[in-house]
Amino acid sequence: MKSLVLALALLGLLPSSSSADADRYVVALGAPEGDAYEAAACEIASLHAGATIVRFDPVDLDALSAELRAIRPRYVCVVLPREAMDVKLARRFLLMATGIDEDPFVDFSYGFVTGADAEGALAFARNIARKAREGTRTKSILSCAICDMDVCQTWEEDEAGGWKHTHLAVGAGDADRATYLLENLPQLAGNDLIHLTGHGGPDGIGDGWSAADIAKSGVDLYPAVAVSCACYTGVVGKCYFPDGAGGMREYDSPPDQCFALALIRAGVTGYFAGVDGWHGLISMRVVSALLHEGVTCGDAARETYDRMVLQWREKGYSPERILEMKEGDLEEARCVTGSNMVFFGDPASRVRDSRPDRVRVVIPDRNAVGGPISLAVRYEAGEAPGSPYSYYTCEDFGPQGRKEIAFDVALPAGEKIDSVRLQKVNVEEASTAQVLWGEDLRGRRRVLHVVLVFPGDANAIAKRLEEEGLSVSIAISPR
Repeated sequence: MKSLVLALALLGLLPSSSSADADRYVVALGAPEGDAYEAAACEIASLHAGATIVRFDPVDLDALSAELRAIRPRYVCVVLPREAMDVKLARRFLLMATGIDEDPFVDFSYGFVTGADAEGALAFARNIARKAREGTRTKSILSCAICDMDVCQTWEEDEAGGWKHTHLAVGAGDADRATYLLENLPQLAGNDLIHLTGHGGPDGIGDGWSAADIAKSGVDLYPAVAVSCACYTGVVGKCYFPDGAGGMREYDSPPDQCFALALIRAGVTGYFAGVDGWHGLISMRVVSALLHEGVTCGDAARETYDRMVLQWREKGYSPERILEMKEGDLEEARCVTGSNMVFFGDPASRVRDSRPDRVRVVIPDRNAVGGPISLAVRYEAGEAPGSPYSYYTCEDFGPQGRKEIAFDVALPAGEKIDSVRLQKVNVEEASTAQVLWGEDLRGRRRVLHVVLVFPGDANAIAKRLEEEGLSVSIAISPR
């Protein structure tokens, strides 16, 4: 295991500690000199020795892009007023983050720090700093499924490892729904991870907890990282809805009615949510990465974005297309909803310690660079992602669904790929799997992202993989 960890570290596929990345942590401050938000930026910077604070204009990201190309950071924490944060900025920032080098993938892990005002942003930053310095861990998870959307995962393995899991579930039509939720709201306290599923809006989860409920309860959410799959629950100000006439109307949600800001005020140290419409199945992947692989919060978001880049390529989109898509329009669900996700918090933070044995990276065993590569990827029964931890994307439940499994291939320096194809797979239903792939530059290193898309009934394929495991042979042809 030590040799694998060393290999992954050398390839840049494992997150490094803050100190090791001191010259590659940037705090991007979207406020002028002397602005009150500077205090929050300094608080985050104090956690990372040698961190660089750069100022930028949220309206124009060109100057920031140039600075980041010069620095080539590992992490970027963006501190800015809530008034500057909406789905349009989220998409523009994501697109900018793919343009630091020549490949189409996201080039650094990032998160946002904001608040109802500058004092709120500073309080958020101080909670983040407190957790980082104290190393707070409760080994507790809470998941809550509201409005019959129960896409929360099972946690048997973690319970066996000493983690406590509390699962709440309530349907929209349940007569005692409101009473049940209010009585159980205190259970949100004292967790490392909170996963909320349901439908929603800027003010909360539909038929579930609202910003007002969180505020009135006085619940202390420290040190939790929360993940909400409910649409719009990441809104901190401006958002957009269809106007019924083919256009969009802008709405400014007051700070005391923003669910995201209520969670931040209540003490969360990180929060994943959508600033427009997004999807519960993507949130499942985020949770799995945080808990079962132990990646940093920023890397969980980055992996989600990188999967979306592969889906752009599958559909023949250029990344710029996300800027052309209407806010509030989920017609292109898989390619839009990922760009609507944001992470609020320090991208270098974690829910649990790194678990390098869970990071599926294949290192080719060969001598000659430039020759064909044959790879065998094996998951034992019960190990394959999605059993029970899912790689689902937005279209996958039911007979029309898809099942996706992803892994990375570490390539020698200078290696460039012409094609990747499936040679053999042990599960017959997966024999026609589509292969999505793309090369990701990591400084002088190169990583090949591979996603196998299994057509058909995603649930049935997941069950077969859980029972039989997965054995895949892949042929990679360099150019």
